[in-house]
Amino acid sequence: MHYRVSYFEVINRSYLSRSPFTSPGDGERPERADPTADQQLARVRRRVQQKLDAANTIVANLKSTLGVIHGVERRVTPEWTIDELREWLASTRTAAGATLESRLESRSLDAQIQAYVRAFARGPRGFHVDVSKLRFPHDTSTLARLREGIDVGAITGIVIEAYPDAAQLLAISERLNPADPRRAFEKLQHETGLEFLMNHFLARRGKLLDVSDSRAHLRAMRWPRPGGKPIWSAFHERAAENGHDTAWDFLNPHDALSAHSTPTQAYKDVHRDIAAGLDDQPALVEMLGTVSMVFANSMRDVPETAKILAADGVTRLAQGDGLSFIALLQQRVDTLTPAEHLALTIAMSTPANASTYPNQRTRTWLAGIGSRFAAQTGSYSDGMDLSWSSVEGCDSGTRVRSVVRP
Repeated sequence: MHYRVSYFEVINRSYLSRSPFTSPGDGERPERADPTADQQLARVRRRVQQKLDAANTIVANLKSTLGVIHGVERRVTPEWTIDELREWLASTRTAAGATLESRLESRSLDAQIQAYVRAFARGPRGFHVDVSKLRFPHDTSTLARLREGIDVGAITGIVIEAYPDAAQLLAISERLNPADPRRAFEKLQHETGLEFLMNHFLARRGKLLDVSDSRAHLRAMRWPRPGGKPIWSAFHERAAENGHDTAWDFLNPHDALSAHSTPTQAYKDVHRDIAAGLDDQPALVEMLGTVSMVFANSMRDVPETAKILAADGVTRLAQGDGLSFIALLQQRVDTLTPAEHLALTIAMSTPANASTYPNQRTRTWLAGIGSRFAAQTGSYSDGMDLSWSSVEGCDSGTRVRSVVRP
């Protein structure tokens, strides 16, 4: 939502832009000599609490304005709470007569939500997720896609992406480095949201192939911010600007029906330009306290028979051979972002056991791009791989997770 940026600017200026571990100002009394570690930590806690109180006061003064903005947004895109969404899932039926909720994994929306709550709370970077913040739109087109996706098995569950709030971030920094929480806090501030999720997974003994290379790959990945248009939309818009009705012959002019045609130089140029136009990944301080949810194919391994949901409904595009990234763009298919995939992995896995990771026998596309390649992930006996693939690459093990997002 548009007002979230101003919220974090307020937090940044009043609290996070100055470390809670800085020395006293010029007007404060000097400390007595040789304070104990407990005394030092107590002073740190007092100063942080003062800054948090000040920030909360500022935020409180914005509530009436934010309420007006939120009310306008709800009128433009009506949203349900989790209770309202649950009621709709429990009362809406598939073509075969089953409730939509019964078609989800675990046959329960609440069971899936609690799996995320438990997973995010574990480990040294653990924090409590406030699921009361979750909202989901109930406009006609979104609900129609969701109903169709669940009915045909393209959508089997949810993915919750969540981040700690400011106070929780402070508690995490104290757990990570009790002897020097200031250093831990400063380091956390410089992480992106994606890096925080990756480090949450690694801190619970998660296994990532080639960690140093994976970190570099992850930092380079780009995808639309929440509320932005999906990646496929940017390609279709560029195709239209160049005089094409669709992205078919623009992306694949030699043989639009071929499963293995190579991208043209024109495609490569547009891919590079679109990647350069996407925002950098948001820093953790921009994501503090946020909780979002999408519906997706949440199965550990997406089967070859799984239907694929596109912007206009179920597509004839099939999993496996022929499922290139270009094909996803052509068919207007959206999927999980790299951050959402890590959130799914955190909730699904026992991090120390690689056999519990998603995509055990497959390579799955993600909605992230770099200057030349597209993001892809898979899991192996020695860990999870998050890296790049050529946009035309595909084989029998290639998959995509269908998604319905706000």
